[in-house]
Amino acid sequence: MINKKEILILDMSGSPLHNSFSNIGYCIDEPYKKRTRLYYRLRAIVHLLRLDKTSWFDTFFALNDAMIKKYRPQLIIIIGSLIYEPFLRQLRTRYPNILVAYSFSNIVSNFASINPAILEKYNVKGFSWDKDDCAKYNLIYQTPGFDLSVFSNKINSDICYDACFIGADKGRYKLVKAIESRLINSGFKTYIHITPDYGFTKILHKDYKDKIPYKQYLEVVASSKCIIDFVQKGQVGTTMRTMEAIFSGKKLISNNARLKEYTFYHPNNIFIVDKDNIDLIPHFFKTPYIFISEDILQKYSLENSIQTIIYNELLSSD
Repeated sequence: MINKKEILILDMSGSPLHNSFSNIGYCIDEPYKKRTRLYYRLRAIVHLLRLDKTSWFDTFFALNDAMIKKYRPQLIIIIGSLIYEPFLRQLRTRYPNILVAYSFSNIVSNFASINPAILEKYNVKGFSWDKDDCAKYNLIYQTPGFDLSVFSNKINSDICYDACFIGADKGRYKLVKAIESRLINSGFKTYIHITPDYGFTKILHKDYKDKIPYKQYLEVVASSKCIIDFVQKGQVGTTMRTMEAIFSGKKLISNNARLKEYTFYHPNNIFIVDKDNIDLIPHFFKTPYIFISEDILQKYSLENSIQTIIYNELLSSD
């Protein structure tokens, strides 16, 4: 049986649950060496322009061998990081005996840098929170997970907003602004913070704002009664905002009708919005919040989510 210290989770340092993996006992690091801000801006351009076939690309996104030698893992779990094919090729060539799993943190169509065909090419098992993507791309369904301790010191925060949305545009700008307008007209106070999909496109829209640290984001969530979350076209799985709402005891406004299939769903807590029922949102705020049982929360714990990957990896290696 593999122990936690033999498992290395690769995740970008600014991601929501980066520190949480360490808090529950796993080794956690970034896939690449520490880089400057300029590096990350160049990487964003590479990602946007699909320059993954250029001659300098393998070196630019090379595997960090020192990291592998430091942890000596038996299993590496990559959490939706911006990984490119050279990274996996080098990892498999240099360390063929290490088990490798990749967890898609979003729908597959959002990943320009990696896809299920590349994972299969390098014998990397793919996982996803999205059941439709699992069926379409032969991925393994991973139970969604979150870390309750993220909100441990914020549960009793003063409420300043009735609803909040903080996130990238991703085609959701008009819908978010429509909800905001409806809420404001009904006397509700909102916090809306929409960022551009890519930092350098901020000039394209006067209402775009700069990204904020996840810690600051959590403070806004803690001081709000409700989180607004709109999934992208083709997305049916839960999102990080869904998990944040559940674990912080906040209401949720979402356009994802498939949330009704989950054990945490309750109509008092989650409003599935569409073009025909937007006027019912004010009534939704008046219904009492129904607290979710500890048994259900445990099912969606971060530990349980990671164990889904570990179990499937060890099962296939026997």
